[in-house]
Amino acid sequence: MQVFEAAPLCPCRAYRFGPFDLDVVRRLLWRRGRRVRLTPKAFAILQLLVARWPDVVERNELLRTVWPDTSVSESCLMVQIAYLRRVLGAGVILTWPGQGYQLGLPVCAEATGPGGHGHLLIVLGPIHAHAEAGAALALALRDALTAQLLTLPGIVLQHARRGEGSGRRRGQRYRLQGSVFRSRSGWRIWLSLLGRGGRVAWSGSFDGQEDSVVLLADRVAAVVRERLAHGLAGLRPERLAAAASITSSPALPGCQ
Repeated sequence: MQVFEAAPLCPCRAYRFGPFDLDVVRRLLWRRGRRVRLTPKAFAILQLLVARWPDVVERNELLRTVWPDTSVSESCLMVQIAYLRRVLGAGVILTWPGQGYQLGLPVCAEATGPGGHGHLLIVLGPIHAHAEAGAALALALRDALTAQLLTLPGIVLQHARRGEGSGRRRGQRYRLQGSVFRSRSGWRIWLSLLGRGGRVAWSGSFDGQEDSVVLLADRVAAVVRERLAHGLAGLRPERLAAAASITSSPALPGCQ
């Protein structure tokens, strides 16, 4: 695997939807300036629905993300959804029968949260499949990246809308996108993090055998999270000068 890091990232953190402000780092929710208390599981569900807006989040993805190490039934999820609806009010969380749930309010990623702190906004763009068989891997990779990046403190994650280009939007700082190719030994995955003006802030390529696309996607996403966490450590908003390029080739367990 090759990784290129070309510029430091600036910290970051909040979403606004309707009368609500969601502070991802401190894990707090506010309604018109007043704190709204949620259980940890309910907050995790709301955070994923907000980050994935306007997409519908499938029930299985919610179960995997919110209860990663526990096997639970859909009834647990339904209890938390009902609780969120009581707290947030009608129309905030929509049900798509047979599919999953969707946030019912438009979402805006803010430059600062209620506490006035900066945050890093990452827009997750498309993962292009350059072979018909790669569509499943591209979809699994997007889900795995969502689950991994949501665990990073100081990051606000937003999904690009269908048909949306890479142009700048208010509050946007970085855009993560990539491609999946067929290789002689299996798959090659290329990912890049683009900053202002389309400048590459980070890029990485991964070679993996064709076994389970879900396992391969999870391994790649875990390495991406580690790289971004390392790049965020100790940085401050004022440190915006480009750093020297660093190239490394660590092994990716199970993907050689």
